[in-house]
Amino acid sequence: MFAGFSSRCSGSSVTLAQFKVVGFSGDVTVKSNAAGLPNSQFWTRMSAGRGDSRLANGSDEAGTRMVVKTAKNQIPLLGLSCAWCQAMSETSTLVHSVKQRRMSESKKFLQYYHADLRFNMAESSRPSEEQEVPSYLKELVVLANDNKGLKKQMALTTMFAPSTDSAKTQVEKLALAWCMNLRMSFKLLRDPCFISAFSASIPPGFKESDLTTAIIEYDNKLCERVKELLSNSVASLELDGGKDVNSRKLIGLGVLKDGRCLCWDLLDTDGDTLDTGYYDTVITDAVLKMEKDGLFIASITVDNEASPNAGISQAITEGSLKWLLHFRCGCHTLELLMEDLAKVIPSVALAIKVAKDIANNIKNHKRLLKALKTAQLETPGHNVLKVILPCNTRKWSSGFLCIARILQLQHYLIAMAARDDLESENFILPDFQLLEYARSALFEFYLVEQLLQRDSANVIHLSFFWYSISTKVKQTVINLRQKGFHPEANALEEKMKQRQLLMEESGVFHLCLILWPETVNLPNLQRYANREIEFVVMRQWKKWQKFADIVGLPQEYRTSDPQTDDEKQTNFILSCRSDLMKHVTTGDTAIRTARAHFLRESKIAEEKLKHCDKLPKPSKDSKAHAFNLKAYWESIGADIPALFVLYYVLSCCAASEAGVERFFSTEGLFHDDVRSSISPVITKAVIRTRWNHDLVKRQYVREFPMDVQDVEFDE
Repeated sequence: MFAGFSSRCSGSSVTLAQFKVVGFSGDVTVKSNAAGLPNSQFWTRMSAGRGDSRLANGSDEAGTRMVVKTAKNQIPLLGLSCAWCQAMSETSTLVHSVKQRRMSESKKFLQYYHADLRFNMAESSRPSEEQEVPSYLKELVVLANDNKGLKKQMALTTMFAPSTDSAKTQVEKLALAWCMNLRMSFKLLRDPCFISAFSASIPPGFKESDLTTAIIEYDNKLCERVKELLSNSVASLELDGGKDVNSRKLIGLGVLKDGRCLCWDLLDTDGDTLDTGYYDTVITDAVLKMEKDGLFIASITVDNEASPNAGISQAITEGSLKWLLHFRCGCHTLELLMEDLAKVIPSVALAIKVAKDIANNIKNHKRLLKALKTAQLETPGHNVLKVILPCNTRKWSSGFLCIARILQLQHYLIAMAARDDLESENFILPDFQLLEYARSALFEFYLVEQLLQRDSANVIHLSFFWYSISTKVKQTVINLRQKGFHPEANALEEKMKQRQLLMEESGVFHLCLILWPETVNLPNLQRYANREIEFVVMRQWKKWQKFADIVGLPQEYRTSDPQTDDEKQTNFILSCRSDLMKHVTTGDTAIRTARAHFLRESKIAEEKLKHCDKLPKPSKDSKAHAFNLKAYWESIGADIPALFVLYYVLSCCAASEAGVERFFSTEGLFHDDVRSSISPVITKAVIRTRWNHDLVKRQYVREFPMDVQDVEFDE
């Protein structure tokens, strides 16, 4: 970056290597000892949303230049960048990028690791006299504008202050910085520019092996704190499998607690046979270990792969996990149902194929890509949108995004097709009516999947949304029969029954459905729910007695005497059924008021949803009504305490294993083609730290090195 860069002034060449940046009173000072120039000084302007500029004799409105004031001229030094930016192949600097809402990786590194940024690019000595730091640089604070308004991130000047941490804390901050910035190479520790920039803060002789050791130690320390946070609580286990860059099978285990999925383990299965016995052993060991640490695992959620489900069933029926509730991933089951529907109504699959072909054609041809971008830029106030391609994990919901984006760009695509200079690209417009039909058909599936794959979704949400979708599919079967498509209708009806059995396999589907505050018109629903109350109470009663304080079991049903245990259990089941009658009939004033409030908010949300299918991503407000369930039950819990215990346990059960799927997305960012040979142990430590640190930080701010309290990350 610095090689060959020079500026001309009074016939002499001034290179960046002749400048030295030193830490001075928490700010940055640049001294010039170039031949032919007097000792002069300039201040780097750090832009923090201010419109003023106090550099030299003028202002720099763009706020992206550094200026050297000399006796005869001002030399703009465009492209001056910190050494650590050069080492990470970054073109932007902290000074230049402060206004950006999302911090770049280089800046996030500084947020987690405050180093003494002293750049010894030359051997020139430090001048004896230093000018007083301008006041406007002393208390400069970054204001980040996000959805929640302005936030104070941190004083920029503290980034340039010498580190006062102990050697152990400095190493921990280094480990954390690498875990939170997955694209940073370990080879940075061998880069001379990086070493020069952080020489005052990195321990002497600190190597890559030392960093990996520090990451593992930090992960172990963090795991102990995670166990403390999870103890004395009810949680759900999520399990999913994936493959790394070397096509090696990995098993991810996540723990869902309070609407947040924590990474418990990432198992390397190299050399193992992934059969029923393997999953039985892995799940049993994990659940019993968690229980030993004081965590009550009420359920486990997996996708529809055969071996994991067989292993869970074996652990429940023949093993030591007889209390465990077993759920199928709601998102995965919905994808299977949509696959069944597409076989009967092929126009939806055809529309996705058409949209995908259009997107690929634009992405693979530079002229089309440029034409689409130019057309959007010519429209005032229009943001440049890119085409979206479907993915394999969520084929149908991502297909909806692909179709919706093509329809958003419809006006520009029509204009492109009319251009004579693009005829050679064979650009053909799609059937927009077909895409409109497919978008309307897919929208509700997409919206439900978006709701269920959030960590705050539970099996009560899953039951209600599945009932809503299945009702529409049944109506489709009726419509097909009316139009004479009897074979297609029979095939879809048979598949629907198979998917319904997967939902009811948990043994609490109807109970979860009736716990939803809206009235569900399903024959014999209350009778099925009463039967499932007895099922779940009898299955988990001993665990509820053991974790009575955690599940909130009323005092009158607690017992340590085996002779009275059956009587207490029977009384509790009768109380639950009595409370269920109050919940269904809304005879109690408090229940009636809470339900009316819930329905009123749902109606408001439904009005917002009417136009959400016109956008690729519905707004957060349009989803909010689905998660008022907790507020409803907390408002009536004192009136029906026995049934509230059932609600609380079921509300802790995950609706999908999307949380673990996100672990694998993170694993793919870190363990890529460049780092294909990295150890699975290091990979697990990095992924666990990346996902678990944020929650632990809130509880142990003083113990864990975290200087910036308001940093947000995209997940």
